[in-house]
Amino acid sequence: MLENDGIAFYAFSETTAPADAVPVYRFFNENSSASTGTPVHFFTGTEENKDNVIANVPGFTFEGPGWYAFES
Repeated sequence: MLENDGIAFYAFSETTAPADAVPVYRFFNENSSASTGTPVHFFTGTEENKDNVIANVPGFTFEGPGWYAFES
């Protein structure tokens, strides 16, 4: 039986994001996806982590902002 834990978070699109919302960046790893049979995505809300993944983590394709959210 599935239990409803309520709302996990609120997200905004680029066109509906308030001025103080930050982008949550999306990466995709096609190789992992092929081996597991399901999409493998990685998300980060920091510029530093985004830049680190782009520079140092082979196999992940940067797909840009997935959505926008408020910083915690």
